[in-house]
Amino acid sequence: MSFRQRGFGAESPTDYFLRRMLAGRFLLENPSARDEVFKAMERTPLRWRTILGSDRMASVGELLPAVQDNEEDLLQAVRNTNLASDFEMLARQMERIDRGYGRGRDDRHPEHNRAEVRSNTAFRSALASTEEAGSGDELAALAAFQRTGDHPRPAKTYRFPKDDSTRSAAPPPGPCYGCGSKLHRWRDCCHYDGQRGDARRALLAALLAEEDENDNIVLLAGAYLEDDDAPPFLGGRSNGGDRPDNKPRPDSAI
Repeated sequence: MSFRQRGFGAESPTDYFLRRMLAGRFLLENPSARDEVFKAMERTPLRWRTILGSDRMASVGELLPAVQDNEEDLLQAVRNTNLASDFEMLARQMERIDRGYGRGRDDRHPEHNRAEVRSNTAFRSALASTEEAGSGDELAALAAFQRTGDHPRPAKTYRFPKDDSTRSAAPPPGPCYGCGSKLHRWRDCCHYDGQRGDARRALLAALLAEEDENDNIVLLAGAYLEDDDAPPFLGGRSNGGDRPDNKPRPDSAI
């Protein structure tokens, strides 16, 4: 738990208590001396109460000198509290990850439960060893545990069988995308042209299907326009010509 709030990331414990006392006097109407002490200590780390002995203080006039005399101890207590909170947070995250991957209790297979207990015990042991060493690098301990723990990564599957007979001129940056070989790139793989051919054939088939559909639409439209039963506004010849009002043209009277 940190005593510093947003916007006051660099203040000292003395500055923090001064700000809290001013806020308490602004919010409380005629506060008593004991109420001011309670308001100043309201959201501080629990360890501070023991260091300052605030439960025995009757006014902020006794509190401020104690804060000034014990600033280093107060800051050290905050650092130790934050370190313990980080370990607890990592342990809770690992438990949530285990539950998220379906590593719950299985009464039909008790050996799975025992494996989970061993995994959690190993993780807590790794955290404890890091805490005793005092390195403070909890993320490195977590990464090392995940690499060597009971969580092996699934093997990557490839579309084509592995072929190490082909070698690239320069060392590839990683395994081949198609077959997983570490000796050549995907563009140098013997399966590369075959996959490109499949992609081209699939694209050509889609284009031909679209072209056939467009041709069918044109043929149907042409047949509909040539039909005598088509509406006049589409060029039909029913009911006296192709004018919508069925009136004769002006030159028909001549």
